[in-house]
Amino acid sequence: MEEILFRQLNPADYQDYIRVWLDCLKQCPNNFGDTYEEALIKESFKLTGAIQTTDHYNFAFGAFTENNKLIGICGFITDMRMKARHRGEIVQLFVDSKFNGKGIGKKLLRLSIDKAFANQQTEQIILSVASANENAIGLYKQLGFAEYGRLENFFKSGKEYITQSFFYLMK
Repeated sequence: MEEILFRQLNPADYQDYIRVWLDCLKQCPNNFGDTYEEALIKESFKLTGAIQTTDHYNFAFGAFTENNKLIGICGFITDMRMKARHRGEIVQLFVDSKFNGKGIGKKLLRLSIDKAFANQQTEQIILSVASANENAIGLYKQLGFAEYGRLENFFKSGKEYITQSFFYLMK
């Protein structure tokens, strides 16, 4: 098995992040709110700041093949409002489908959780996921996340509605 390397993304990884995010939207169009077409014309993305200005509050981890190809991402964004700074959100967890089933997503999520909770400020992590994404939901539950709600018709793609599930994890 090819060795996978994990590290925090930095500004030099930004173009690779964009490539992976676009691949993600092609491979899993119903699992995320953005469409591939929307993403193509965006000037910045949800993790732009977290990658270009790394700190303890906003960051992203990447999984790389031995030849340094980025194949997985997981981001964390802190809510910076005064009353909500104790909370952050896991965003854009994705692993290229060619690498599914190897524990890469779990490792990316674990690294993100550990770094988030290493910050004294962070007490709670939230995330949301398409309710039909059973593999992701299983992973979240395995790592201790609890569901706190669902919203029917959260996204609409053509005539198809997508239900979103919401999870939290306490420090």
